[in-house]
Amino acid sequence: SKLSCRLESHVDRSHDQRGRLVVRNLHFRALEEDLLDAFMAYGPIKEARVPRVGEKSRGFGFVEFFCEADARRALKAASAGEFKVKGRPVAVDQATPKSDHVVAAPAVEAAE
Repeated sequence: SKLSCRLESHVDRSHDQRGRLVVRNLHFRALEEDLLDAFMAYGPIKEARVPRVGEKSRGFGFVEFFCEADARRALKAASAGEFKVKGRPVAVDQATPKSDHVVAAPAVEAAE
């Protein structure tokens, strides 16, 4: 509901990823505007970001909704069928913190 989304927006969730989606298989010329065009029908978007190397996208991006319920609706719609950004089919998943993907190298003991 709109009330729960408004209440949700006043909670500090700076480390919370529930309203954030990762979009994979993006076209290399995809822009933030392309993500906005594809996802804005599901609710207000806090941020759309496409990491780049030079002028080319890295093939993935992030969409963060103000409201977690809107992110769930977008994820459900993307999972239900072929979802496209800039005419290209993409995979959409719940984003996870980067720290969940970083694996620390085992400590190497100094040779004596």
